[in-house]
Amino acid sequence: MITFSLMRPYVPSQSCLNSQGMTEKKKVKRGCEIRQDGGARTIIKSLREELTLSCNAALAAFSAEISTLREEIKQEMEAIRSETSSSLQGLRHEVEEEIHKLRQGHTQMTTEQADMAQHLNDAIERIQKLENENEVKSKEVKRLLDKCTDLESRSRRQNLRFIGIPEGAEGTNPTKFMTELIHEVLGTEDFTSPVVIDRAHRSLASKPKIGDRLRLVLVRMHYYTQKEKILGLAKGKERLLYRGSPIHIYPDLPVKVSKLRATFNPVKVKLREAKIIWFKILYPAKLQIDTKNGVKTFKCPLKAMTFIENCRQGSYNDDPYRDRAFS
Repeated sequence: MITFSLMRPYVPSQSCLNSQGMTEKKKVKRGCEIRQDGGARTIIKSLREELTLSCNAALAAFSAEISTLREEIKQEMEAIRSETSSSLQGLRHEVEEEIHKLRQGHTQMTTEQADMAQHLNDAIERIQKLENENEVKSKEVKRLLDKCTDLESRSRRQNLRFIGIPEGAEGTNPTKFMTELIHEVLGTEDFTSPVVIDRAHRSLASKPKIGDRLRLVLVRMHYYTQKEKILGLAKGKERLLYRGSPIHIYPDLPVKVSKLRATFNPVKVKLREAKIIWFKILYPAKLQIDTKNGVKTFKCPLKAMTFIENCRQGSYNDDPYRDRAFS
């Protein structure tokens, strides 16, 4: 620090002057440096202020834009929320209506199902009752049918069927013609009394053409014993001929009995092939075979066929009689 005296002026020395000169130069240089540092600081300060202002403006604009977007998003969300709420309310209303309808339908179906179950139980009871009644009536009908068949058979027990008699040979008096035919074909020596016929006629079919099958002749015998006698004589003869035409004599049976007896036809063929003659068909349809150990009766044709096959193979000791060929 420099001080000045009031008593006398201060005269600096050369060294002091040189020193002061150097100091002044340093001060000038330092002032220039200070001035340069002050300008840079001013520029930096101004740039800082401009950058701050730009940042503040950008932040303000960004904040404003964000606020705007926020408001728009809020409005959109409110609109979506309102629309969604309205849609959900509508859907909820529709779902509630559908659920209400389904509940009503379920209630109705439950009621109908209960009614149907009741009706079904009633129907099952009625069906069971009808089945029981039907079973009883079926047995009764079968009994009545069997009785009708038996009555029909009894009404036909004195009837005979003559097959193979030429058409028109009976003339206008079939009863007289059949009496003469029986004596001519079977002979008179085997009859202790004259053959008595109540009536005779052709079957009710239309008259056949030339070459067609001849109609049979039905004969009603007055005595059952004479009917059985005629069948026995016809069975005992090898062949029956009337004026060169072969004829056949069969008992007159109901259709049902005839069908049952027809099931034994293959069995009878086997019996004839095996030369077994001691057999006969019992009423209504039973096959009776005489064997060495007694009589065998069969209601089933298959069992009879099995019996015959076993006899032919020697599986049974009760072999049927084979005295002579069956005619």
